[in-house]
Amino acid sequence: MKAADLHKKEIDELKNTLHTLEEELFTMKFKRRTQNLANPLKIRIIRRDIARTLTIIHEKETRRNSSK
Repeated sequence: MKAADLHKKEIDELKNTLHTLEEELFTMKFKRRTQNLANPLKIRIIRRDIARTLTIIHEKETRRNSSK
């Protein structure tokens, strides 16, 4: 997921995306423990997407609070 795509979204959409990514990460970690994953590096990609999403949410909330 590109940062430019995330910047275009509203905070609510970003929070929904974050929730989806966290669920996907949980599922991937569970599958890693119970069976082999086709692409174990996908866990790293999801973790980075979560961090990227959290960063953009924080930036937008900070910007919104500083403008008040």
